[in-house]
Amino acid sequence: MIGMSLALLGMILIVALPLSNNSGRLAGYYLTQASPTPFVAILSLISSNIAGYTKKTTVAAMYLIGYCAGNIIGKRIVSLSTFTLHSLLE
Repeated sequence: MIGMSLALLGMILIVALPLSNNSGRLAGYYLTQASPTPFVAILSLISSNIAGYTKKTTVAAMYLIGYCAGNIIGKRIVSLSTFTLHSLLE
């Protein structure tokens, strides 16, 4: 929960601060790097809460497939206005 909160705060800093505030936006970028922590925590919960090797590997594979599918689909769902804003921020 803390990792996602830090990542969300970092994204808010990147989007809300003006383009001239480089140090604040850089700090926001550094905060976004805390986002993989829940991913690792969920993988460890899978291994500790599910009995049996086959079930563990099946659930972990389903989780990773869902994660990858979400990353692929998420890029396709972005609207045109968000895309132009994103390209301006780069």
